[in-house]
Amino acid sequence: MAWTLFWTAASGVGLGLLSLLYAFGLYDRRLFGTYLRHPLILLLNVLPVVLLVFLFYCLYGAVRPAFITAAVIVMGFTLGDYYLLKFRDDPLMFADVLNIKEALSITAKQKYDLTPDKRMLFGIACLLLGVLFLSFFVKRRLALPFRRRLALALIPAAALGVTYHFCADDAIYDTKTENFDVINRWSATQVYISKGFVYPFLHSISADKIEKPEGYRAADAKEILGGYVSEDIPAEKQISVITLQLEAFADFSDCGVPGVDWERAYETYHGILEESFHGRLVDNIFAGGTINTERTFLTGFAELENFRKPVNSYAWYFAEQGYTVLGSHPCYEWFYNRENVNSYLGIPTYYYLENRYQDLAGGIAYDDILLPDIFQLYQNAAAEGAPVFSFNVTYQGHGPYETAENIWGEVYTDGRFSTETTNIVDNYLASLRNTAENLRTLLDQFAALDEPVAVVIYGDHRP
Repeated sequence: MAWTLFWTAASGVGLGLLSLLYAFGLYDRRLFGTYLRHPLILLLNVLPVVLLVFLFYCLYGAVRPAFITAAVIVMGFTLGDYYLLKFRDDPLMFADVLNIKEALSITAKQKYDLTPDKRMLFGIACLLLGVLFLSFFVKRRLALPFRRRLALALIPAAALGVTYHFCADDAIYDTKTENFDVINRWSATQVYISKGFVYPFLHSISADKIEKPEGYRAADAKEILGGYVSEDIPAEKQISVITLQLEAFADFSDCGVPGVDWERAYETYHGILEESFHGRLVDNIFAGGTINTERTFLTGFAELENFRKPVNSYAWYFAEQGYTVLGSHPCYEWFYNRENVNSYLGIPTYYYLENRYQDLAGGIAYDDILLPDIFQLYQNAAAEGAPVFSFNVTYQGHGPYETAENIWGEVYTDGRFSTETTNIVDNYLASLRNTAENLRTLLDQFAALDEPVAVVIYGDHRP
C-alpha cells in the first residue's frame, strides 16, 4: 500500500510540474526556474493537483484512472491557458470558464492554428509514459466498498478546501507570492503567470466575485432600471465626440500655496475653461490607478470587475448608433491589459506604442505628437461619413517627476523650496502648461471644421 500511495502522490507532483511547464506561455523560460525557487508558489501549484489525484483515487480505487481523470482536468485547463496566452496574451481565469460558449465562438471565427508545438508533444509523451508506468507497476486497488471509498474521499476533498482558502487569500497572493524576477510587474498578464497557473487560476475564482452592496435586492434593482429606456440619438444631433483623459492633470491654482506662479502656469488652461462647460471632477484614486478612471468613465460603474467578456459601455452605445469608434494611448498595449479589455468595452480600433507611436515618436509619444495625431485619426475616420467617438488617454505628465534637474527649462517657483521640490514643481507645471498649449491647438483645429464636434477633457487623478 505504501508503494501505491507513494506513486499516487508522485503522479500528482509530476502533473503539477508539467502544468508549470506551460504556465509561462511564450514568455521567458526562466520563469519555470522561478517557480521552483519560490516554495510557496510551487506548493500552491502542486498540492491542489496531488490532492485531486488522491480524491479520484479514493473514488475509483485505482491510481491509473485517477491520474487520467486529474490529467484531463488539470492539463485541459493548462493548455487552454497556454493557447490563450499564445493568441491573446491573456491568461485563463475562472470567469472564462463561465464564458466558454463565447470563447469557442471567437476561436472558431479567428481560425487559430492549434497545431501542437514541441512543448505540447513533450507533454503528451510525459502523460503517456505516466499512464503506461501506472498500468504496469502500480496495479494494486483500494480494496474497499464504494461507500467506504466515498467517505475516505472526504479527506482529500477537505484538504482541497483548505488549500483553496490559502489560494484565495489576497494577502498571500499580493505579497507572499510576489515573483518579479523576470517579469514586468505592471503587466496584469505577467503578474498572473509569475505565480504559475493552477494557483492563480484558483485565486481568480474569488478575485472575480462582485459582492452585493448592503441592502441590495434584485427586485428593487430591476424596478429602478425598468424606469430607464434606451433611446437613439436623433440623426440631426449625431455629432462626433472626442474624449481626452489627461495623465495626472490637475488644477492647483486655488490651493493657497505661496511661492509658485500659478497664474502663468495655468494661463492657457484657464483660457480654455473660459470658453468651456467645466467643473470639478471627483475620482476614487490618488497618484495612480489611471485605469480605474478610464474604465469608470467608459462604463459608469462605481466598482470595476475584471473584464473578461463584452460589457455595457458608452463605446458600445455609440457603435450601435452608427458611430465609428476608435481611440489611442501612446504607451504599451499590454499595460493594464488594455489590448484585450478595450475590445470588451466596445473599442475595436485602438492605437498604442506598438502599432503606431513607436513609428511616429520613436517611443512613448508626448502631447506634441499625440494630440495632433488624435486630430488626424479623427479626420481619417470622419472621411467615411459617419460620426466618430474617439476615446484617448495621454501619457505626458506621468510621474515620477525629475528631482535632479529642470528638464523643461521653465521656472514657476521663487526659490524658497529645496532643489528637489523646486525641480519637481517646475517640471510638473511645465509639462502641464505644454499639455494645455497642445490642447489649445487641438481645440482650434476642431473649431475650424464645418461640422460640430464635442471635445471632453478631464484628468485621471492628481499627481
